[in-house]
Amino acid sequence: MKNKKNVIYIVSSVVILSAFLMVIVQLNQHSVAKDDQVETVIEHFETVTSVKVNAKEKVSLMKQEDGWHVEGVDRSEDATKINHFLSAMKDMTGDQVSVEKKNVQLNFPKVVVSFSDMDGSVQRLAIGAMDQQGENYYVEHKDNEIIYAVDRAFIESIPLQSHALVDNSILSMPSSAITEIEIDNGTEIIQLRKDSPFSEVESLAHVSGWYVYQPFRSAYSVNFSHAQDILLGIDQLEQVEQVKEPGDYGLENVDFSITFSDGEREERLNIGDPAVNNMYYVQLENSEEIYKILAERLNPFSHRAYEMIDHFVHILSLDVVDQLTIVTKETQVTYTFKHDDDGEEIVTSVFLDGEKQDTENFRNEYKKIAGLSFDRTYDGEIVEEEPEVSIVYQLTDENGQSIENKIDFLNISDKEVAIRKDNNERIDFIMKKEKLDQVIEWALRR
Repeated sequence: MKNKKNVIYIVSSVVILSAFLMVIVQLNQHSVAKDDQVETVIEHFETVTSVKVNAKEKVSLMKQEDGWHVEGVDRSEDATKINHFLSAMKDMTGDQVSVEKKNVQLNFPKVVVSFSDMDGSVQRLAIGAMDQQGENYYVEHKDNEIIYAVDRAFIESIPLQSHALVDNSILSMPSSAITEIEIDNGTEIIQLRKDSPFSEVESLAHVSGWYVYQPFRSAYSVNFSHAQDILLGIDQLEQVEQVKEPGDYGLENVDFSITFSDGEREERLNIGDPAVNNMYYVQLENSEEIYKILAERLNPFSHRAYEMIDHFVHILSLDVVDQLTIVTKETQVTYTFKHDDDGEEIVTSVFLDGEKQDTENFRNEYKKIAGLSFDRTYDGEIVEEEPEVSIVYQLTDENGQSIENKIDFLNISDKEVAIRKDNNERIDFIMKKEKLDQVIEWALRR
């Protein structure tokens, strides 16, 4: 009897386990059961002469003698966008998977893409849901009745509107031609320029090649990542749609505008009220056309000037410095440098009071000086105190002329010092005193 009970218990456990596994299988129909076969999804793409996207709107492309064209558009086509889409379709690969169509939104797909050739043969792709990992979409080749897991990058290249394949640029100037940008955000006017106010040797450490001239008293190098975002953002200033209905849209008296110049002409983009779907109304100065633009396209131009710049107090490559002097009220120390260029690299020798120093050790310590950074802007009165510390750089520019850069650090409290550059009365920034003290302690220790 005992054995019989054990048998009943074991059988019951197996039944329960089987039922549990069935539930798990049903709950995980979205998971990919791959056949480990990576296949090209569209067969013989080179013979395709027509591509049609059926979504909320219909997008149709036809191959003609001079290339591919979008049907029914009233703006210039963007060949780069068209080629990107077609290349993605040609290169699209996927893993065959075993899933139920109804569980991955393939029974009633919202997007179907058809590929036709000259003989009238058609291949249709239905786009389903994304997998749980957010890496692939489920795609059914309806004519072969095969379902694939396809990398999302391929699928997200599919245009759901003809608008996505035409030139939607608002500006007539590309980023490569622009040399000056002025941003008036209602709080401050930020002037960015591509021309450097410094000599070539002083500019070597300024990676971005762009400078903020206003609202500061001195010019400062634009942070590389911000400069890249701005330049990329210029080319991405594209309209989502043109506004047909007349109205103000907040464009009569704007408090946010961006002016772009190539040195000969300029275009001012006025930003008006927010629009639905996270967009803004915009209009070029002296133009009647009003557009909607995605709010994210304005992000690169929506930072404060302080956020755009490198926060280094004064950064120079050691290989261009001839002499470095650090002065306090009690003492001073002067380092001199000799630079030998053998055609492949510059070999720098360091001297203190005529004695040669270990160059690599000095380089490591010099990084502390070059890495000194300010902490916030200064809006106080002119500081007339004598500097607690001065750092003076002597260098020779590309024309053989001697240049002096002097940085004064002025006490404004027990914890902060103001930074004055080249005897300018006005001060832009302040920094924590402890950071300066650490560097000075090293320099004077020698």
